[in-house]
Amino acid sequence: MLKLDVIVIGGGLAGLASATALASDGHRVRLFEKSSGFPTTPGAIRVPPNAAKVLAHWGLHDQLSQKSALLSEIPLCDMHTGDLIALTAWKPEMYRDSGGDFRVMAFDALYTMLHDYAVSKGAEITFNSPVASVAPPPPSTDPAPTSDLGAGPSVTLATGEVLHADLIVGADGIHSTVREALNEASPAQHAYSGRSVYTGILEQHVVESDPGMKHLARARQMLWFGNNCFGIGYPLPTQNAWGLHVDLPDPPGEDASAARDWEYVAPSSVDCAQLEPRLQYFFKHARTLARGRYVDRAPAQSWVDPQRRMLLVGQAAHPSFWCAPYLTADCLESACVLSTLLAHLRVPAQLPSILYAYEEIHAPRAARLHDTERSYRIYVTLSGAARAARDADLRASITATEAAEVARRRAEKREGSTYGSGSGSGSRGARSVCSAEGGASASAPPEEEEDDGGEDDEDEDEGLGELAQQYAENAELWGYDARDAAEDWWVKWGMLRERTLFTPEELARFSCALQVRVDH
Repeated sequence: MLKLDVIVIGGGLAGLASATALASDGHRVRLFEKSSGFPTTPGAIRVPPNAAKVLAHWGLHDQLSQKSALLSEIPLCDMHTGDLIALTAWKPEMYRDSGGDFRVMAFDALYTMLHDYAVSKGAEITFNSPVASVAPPPPSTDPAPTSDLGAGPSVTLATGEVLHADLIVGADGIHSTVREALNEASPAQHAYSGRSVYTGILEQHVVESDPGMKHLARARQMLWFGNNCFGIGYPLPTQNAWGLHVDLPDPPGEDASAARDWEYVAPSSVDCAQLEPRLQYFFKHARTLARGRYVDRAPAQSWVDPQRRMLLVGQAAHPSFWCAPYLTADCLESACVLSTLLAHLRVPAQLPSILYAYEEIHAPRAARLHDTERSYRIYVTLSGAARAARDADLRASITATEAAEVARRRAEKREGSTYGSGSGSGSRGARSVCSAEGGASASAPPEEEEDDGGEDDEDEDEGLGELAQQYAENAELWGYDARDAAEDWWVKWGMLRERTLFTPEELARFSCALQVRVDH
């Protein structure tokens, strides 16, 4: 494998995931982060099965298990009265086809886990290092001093220092410097949504000291559905605390143009009088509380520069919603796809096609994840008659395990297709109006029928409750394996290109070397 000199810009989740994956494969990785240290955003983060599988591929399964909580039983409550709407019991059978667990943990616990692992594999991480600009390789054939790939792209730090590398990974978020360089002709489009998420931490001893909060202390997760609002709460095992996200409409007339994406706020500044007592208690007693404004941002038109030496990952490529579980998955999956493809790099001539494959594989996948999350948020913030109908459907729900059986049978009928490949990021992704948190059904599964090979899944699901159908959609997303998707591309297309570059003897040596890598 040809080892690269890689500069990663941005030390958030996508940047650390990229550093972890690439350093683990022996590439030289230098990461530059503009902030002074670890992120201070409070609260929890969700790790769905498809993201958990990526961490397992990197050897982090045991650490994930130790530092996170497994979802089991989820009460769904009215956000204004606190009344129980439904109770879903999550069992191991729900995950047997996905190959991973659905876990929740403190954001800083996941960040620290990735940071420490990346450093242990040789990644160099430098804080207080904002990047002023990036530049593609110059139009010259003169080789760069540290590369056999010819002249490479450059990074100019705010100090004026200029650094060169074989590859630049732009993981610098929604205000990406790398994205601006790649998409100069199409500046990022965005629109203020009029909504914010409030995320914070509530100490466990504070929860247990109040009789009205003891039910929360015993729960593994809580969901609240309200009128144009929703909330989520999780236990944080490593902090002996609870993390909560509460999504609310912004006050009328608020000027968002002068606001930052994230800011710490005083609990007293939040109008929560319309919320049930437990959520009011959270806002009153939260140890820390931060507010993130939702701004709808279009994905980058180009993820890779024309010279195939700079690329985008995570929020820099496809911005999504704050605190979304599929945002976690997108960051980890993009790093996994990239590193898996680069593991097949033998000579410089292969790099352009490999980076093209990265965008071809992950761009539609990221779009589908985002569409699913958007549809879920529409579902949980319904108002009026639509909200009443949704709650009635939930109250009549069967167990989530039965809904999982629907998903399993649908998966069996699709044997031979790529699980959650993202190729249909339009209609099928947009139809997913209930994400993992609300996976339940309003009616029993139908009798299994012969697959005629030509009927759509919509016909197959006729008569099922809407939520069972949507759970099946999410089961497809969970079943996706980023490493398998990249290897599948390599087998179908990458090997064809490789055969044009090498002799049979050279290919045989590469095959032996790859087998040694897999065995270890």
